[in-house]
Amino acid sequence: MIDQATELRKLVLRAMRAQPITTGPPPRLIAVTGGKRDVGVTTIAVNLSVAMAEQGARVVIVDADAHRSDVAALCGISAKTRGST
Repeated sequence: MIDQATELRKLVLRAMRAQPITTGPPPRLIAVTGGKRDVGVTTIAVNLSVAMAEQGARVVIVDADAHRSDVAALCGISAKTRGST
């Protein structure tokens, strides 16, 4: 079974091979968390990622909820799509 972490590793490795590493500021980490379920944290995280990507930032979004991977669903990635890359 291929999980999200495996797919994320593949994406990162592909991106590293595609572009040479340049010197510059270190990457920034933005954590979006909520105190309870269903308060919109996933929606905010996805929309923030999209907005940053539209401005030219390279973005990696990680859904740390092992039981509900809502980021994949919001991005239109199904289990079949994730397993095919």
